[in-house]
Amino acid sequence: MKQVIYLLLFVMLPIIGAAQNKEGQVLYTATAQLKINLPDDAPEEMKKMVPPAQISQQIMLFNEQETLYRDLNDDEKDIDVKHDDGDGGVVQIKMVRPKNILYRNLETDKVIESREFMGRTFLVKDDVKALKWKLTPDKKTILNYKCQKATLVDSTKTVVAWFTSEIPLAAGPETFNGLPGLILELDMDNGARTYLADKVEFKTLEKNAIKAPTKGKDCTRAEFDKIVADKMKEMGAENGGGGMRVIIQDKN
Repeated sequence: MKQVIYLLLFVMLPIIGAAQNKEGQVLYTATAQLKINLPDDAPEEMKKMVPPAQISQQIMLFNEQETLYRDLNDDEKDIDVKHDDGDGGVVQIKMVRPKNILYRNLETDKVIESREFMGRTFLVKDDVKALKWKLTPDKKTILNYKCQKATLVDSTKTVVAWFTSEIPLAAGPETFNGLPGLILELDMDNGARTYLADKVEFKTLEKNAIKAPTKGKDCTRAEFDKIVADKMKEMGAENGGGGMRVIIQDKN
């Protein structure tokens, strides 16, 4: 009987050890479809230069109290397409990818974001908004984790999330939260923007790996949104998926 007990303890030790590590990182691939309405008479070669989607690699660091979400690489390139119209004018399509950092305190439900816009950095401070989810019986496996489907209600967007209760962290990409488990896949507006976890890694993070950003002009969410809306209206620009700003200019 003692041999059986010893064997069970030996088998369970690695599992217990893994469960005790409650910090690590999640790697996501974010894809935003780009719907840019070029003029009907725009040259075909220019249309071919505009990519159909913008793909980026993102990372979320986490522990029991905090998360930090940002681009995995800081050298993501902006997209700048120029075309000479033959009459001395130049049509320019510039897709500016902002460098944003999102910090969330899970205990106080506070969010601090470093948001880059038009060459300026803003420090947006806000409360975590409680999202209303409807759980469904649908299930599938992602990265060997059993996941359940949930849909966001009371929203102007169609949002579908797949979360796993095997990782009891009420967090996910960007500001999505509030489910009884980590979000591993998320779809907005039928593929207009998607997030898919590529890897979940439990490990001891470096000291101060998760810390709130401090640089930028302090403002509330409402103040920042107004600044963006006013500037976009002034420039006649469009707001692309995931915060990307699409600016179309005809320089004559």
